[in-house]
Amino acid sequence: MTNLFGMNRITLLIISFCLALLPLCAGAVSVAISPDHIEEGDTITIAIDDLEDGSALTVELAIGIPITDQEFALSAREMTIPYTLTGAEIRLRAEPVTRAGLVVVEGGAEKSIIQNSQTGVVTILQRMESLQAGSIEELVISGITADGGEHLTLMLQIQGVKEGPDQAAISFALSGITAGTIDASITVDGDEVTSTRITVGQQHLRGDFNGNGRVDIGDVSRVAYMAVGLEPADLGVDFNGDSVVDSADAAMIAWYYVGKISSL
Repeated sequence: MTNLFGMNRITLLIISFCLALLPLCAGAVSVAISPDHIEEGDTITIAIDDLEDGSALTVELAIGIPITDQEFALSAREMTIPYTLTGAEIRLRAEPVTRAGLVVVEGGAEKSIIQNSQTGVVTILQRMESLQAGSIEELVISGITADGGEHLTLMLQIQGVKEGPDQAAISFALSGITAGTIDASITVDGDEVTSTRITVGQQHLRGDFNGNGRVDIGDVSRVAYMAVGLEPADLGVDFNGDSVVDSADAAMIAWYYVGKISSL
């Protein structure tokens, strides 16, 4: 009888704990970013559910592009941001560059900032105060790359305090980028909710650097050379998404080659 009573108390405690967690689970923000591969001009969609008013929202795009020309220009067109963002800011970081600029097209009007750099890095902050829902039409990033660089890295952030529907989708079409990667992430109240790597350009088997349709010992060796600096690093080798090519990436492709992990 004592054991039964004790078990009932434990059961009640467990049920009470689970019920207490239900409001927290119901209010959790969920985000889906798609697709994971695009061609130039395709649309990226960020679907967000259960985002409460007053939440600090940050949309971040970390873009890596092979440098094929000294001048670059890309744009996010047909933008849909269904929220009003108070205290809104748009930030850009570009490297390696000698010049970079950001143009925000809002309600038919353009706001433009251009900066030169002798250090190879340009950082731009455009304060928008209150960014009304649906008001941004286009963002344009352009500039001149510095000599000697192999990859252009752009970090674009849009942030502000959200007002609007709890369930909605942010979308935009990217032009001016035909190859590279985009790491898209959503942060709410300082905590990253999700991050997705989007490949731009011809889709191929990740890790197949010699183009023979499979990941083999030649690909493993090439990544190892990049990790120790014997070959120029390729951002496509950054399998763990930490923005550097190192021994961890070399280990990942080796594990994939021998079947220890199922994907890169």
